[in-house]
Amino acid sequence: SLFIFEELRKVLGDVAMLESVLLEPEWIHDFNAIITKKYIEYYEILFSEVGLPDGVHIYDDLGYTNSSFISPHCHREMIHPYHVELFSLFKDYNLPITLHTCGDFRPHLPAIVESGVDCIQAL
Repeated sequence: SLFIFEELRKVLGDVAMLESVLLEPEWIHDFNAIITKKYIEYYEILFSEVGLPDGVHIYDDLGYTNSSFISPHCHREMIHPYHVELFSLFKDYNLPITLHTCGDFRPHLPAIVESGVDCIQAL
């Protein structure tokens, strides 16, 4: 399933999202906290009612062909804490995490690894 970076893009569009990351960080944090809480609630219900999957596949496209969408600093401040929060839930269930991300996400690799991702599926 998609997660916060893709939710931001879907709700705001790329330009407004990128402007908001720089100009309205408090709003971005509020948005991300609410979305993360809802995803955690969703997965807890899903796991208790349906059972555990073999693993999870999350997509958050952090880059495009020539670069990443945001700097590593912005990623660590605006995205990483919420990845850690959701992925910790998956780790509590011993589920492997595959993250799909496109483009040049290399600047974000340290944070991606730290967040608990086991595999990157990239195009």
